[in-house]
Amino acid sequence: MKSILPLLLGAVLTCTGCTSSLLRPATTVLAGAAGGVIGGALSNGRPAGIAGGAAAGVLLSETAYYAASKSKQRAYDAGYEQALSDEMKSQYWQQQFRHWPASSPTLQLPVPRPERITPDGVRLVPSTDYITIHP
Repeated sequence: MKSILPLLLGAVLTCTGCTSSLLRPATTVLAGAAGGVIGGALSNGRPAGIAGGAAAGVLLSETAYYAASKSKQRAYDAGYEQALSDEMKSQYWQQQFRHWPASSPTLQLPVPRPERITPDGVRLVPSTDYITIHP
């Protein structure tokens, strides 16, 4: 029994983050079984200890699944909001390009560069670079 305990514990720890529809029930059952084995070992085989360990294993597995699904949903929501922001920026610039004069199809944006020192110690004077935007 003691040689199975590390194997069950290792299997539970590697599968607690599984979110596949087929792996979730298997992970929950495995976590419950491992919890029961651990509870039985700690309580010297008392049924209440086995049941409590099994319940704790299932609870731990479901808590890990819930946390993983919430994290996944937050990442999805953040990506969705970023995509909406990018789409609005794209529409804004399309509207700006439509109203440019026909004689000037490009836009030169000045970018001031301050005085700076490169990592190898060369001092660069302030300058202005231009970014050309084509509609």
